[in-house]
Amino acid sequence: MTRHRSERRVTPAELDRLRTPRDDLLRERGDGTDRFVQANGPFEHYTRTLTVIDDDSAEDGRLTVREQFDWKLAIPVWGFLFVRPVRKALTNRPTLGTTLAWAPPDQLDPSTVRVFSLLAVLAVFDGYLGSILSQTMTFAATEFDNSTRDQSTVLAAVRAGVVISIVLLTVADRHGRRLVLLVTGLLACALTVLGGLAPNLWLLGVSQGAARGVTTALGILILVVMAEALPAGSRAYGTSLLALAAALGGGMAIWLLPLADLDVAAWRILYFVPLLFLVPIWWAARQVPESRRFTDLEEGPPAGPDTTLGRRLLLLGITSFFLAFFAAPASQLRNDYLKNERGMDGSSIALFSLVTYAPWGLGVFLAGRMADLRGRRPVAIVGVLGGAVFTVLGYSTAGVLLWVFSMTGNFLGAATVPSLGVYGPELFATRRRGQANAAVNFIAVAGSTLGLLAIGALADEQQLGSYGQAFAVAAIAAVIAATLIALRYPETARKELEELNPSDAARR
Repeated sequence: MTRHRSERRVTPAELDRLRTPRDDLLRERGDGTDRFVQANGPFEHYTRTLTVIDDDSAEDGRLTVREQFDWKLAIPVWGFLFVRPVRKALTNRPTLGTTLAWAPPDQLDPSTVRVFSLLAVLAVFDGYLGSILSQTMTFAATEFDNSTRDQSTVLAAVRAGVVISIVLLTVADRHGRRLVLLVTGLLACALTVLGGLAPNLWLLGVSQGAARGVTTALGILILVVMAEALPAGSRAYGTSLLALAAALGGGMAIWLLPLADLDVAAWRILYFVPLLFLVPIWWAARQVPESRRFTDLEEGPPAGPDTTLGRRLLLLGITSFFLAFFAAPASQLRNDYLKNERGMDGSSIALFSLVTYAPWGLGVFLAGRMADLRGRRPVAIVGVLGGAVFTVLGYSTAGVLLWVFSMTGNFLGAATVPSLGVYGPELFATRRRGQANAAVNFIAVAGSTLGLLAIGALADEQQLGSYGQAFAVAAIAAVIAATLIALRYPETARKELEELNPSDAARR
């Protein structure tokens, strides 16, 4: 429980405003004279009391008012990050009609806040599990004496594990999100650990192909549960925070990357770290309740016919294909580029990644709010085109410009994460939400596979001879994706899922 007080001298008009129940970060209701409690908001417990101290000697007609707040946030694990901004927001009451820069556009109730916080915990682990192979591939290839083309081939082949995600998400659509969330979290850790025992690059690919499929299912399911829990005006915001949580997990892999310099086989240490994740994943997943929208689907009348499924699946699938064709190799081959074309060791690569990805988090957060308040499409187009241009420049330069262009590309490209990532959960009905997103991801995986193979071949000395030239050619795919977003994507900001999906609306 947090308690803080403030005293101020106010005019009668200002006192009247303090005596009015607030409606900003939370909505208050009166609970006696000059006492207010939460009607809706992110607190597990909340009271605000006013004490008016008369001062007859004051010549300006002002009164001294003491305002006391007693509160406890309904945010497990992450609550300490919000104590100071919440305290400031409570003390300095926002002007009517304004929103707090760090808060979601909508008021969230305690149960929604709690669920979202637990999903963010799972997203951290998902981020680590999903990034470890790309971070360690170049070091594993060194131990096993494999070429750049071998790396591209294995990174492409592991994507066959996406079939596993389709199966798991089909189960989630039929039997519920909660159980599958728990199973995928634990199974992803176990399969990742197997990578630390691999005797060659190909068996590493086999084990991590299975792990990638399960990890992908976990990541999609986290987004699905988030979209089904958050209010209409905050889904992109929620997507951005989950992306930041996943990035924290990916950052953990980068922090540990210098261990790979200890020995030619030391990269294996990173694959045993997920053993530490088993208990917290079990704890978090078991506390996530079943999705209300899934429960309503099971208990309510049958859904209407879904006439939009095929068209939307094709639109999101094609766009994801072209985006992944460019983005997957840009992300997963960067370490090899830095190591072999720029001569960096593990520690230098880790430093480069941490510095150049530092603006990424700010870009994701700002884009999430903009996508909720101003719309998804303009934010997505800027992210796709801007990110592609500066990524190509980053792969084509050295020295200071390499750092500057990479940093700018990461910042702009970050805008695609919440603005496009939210479309998958939004544009499909509850009974097909998991399967459809798995299918879109399957198509994206095909794009990333072809992209990895194409870039690996084009960058070969017998072809274009450099990553920069290879990515300049591949950037055509990003232009195609941006064109589809501009011409064909619907605007979904501030619309309920049932409004976007006629088959779900028919059940109301």
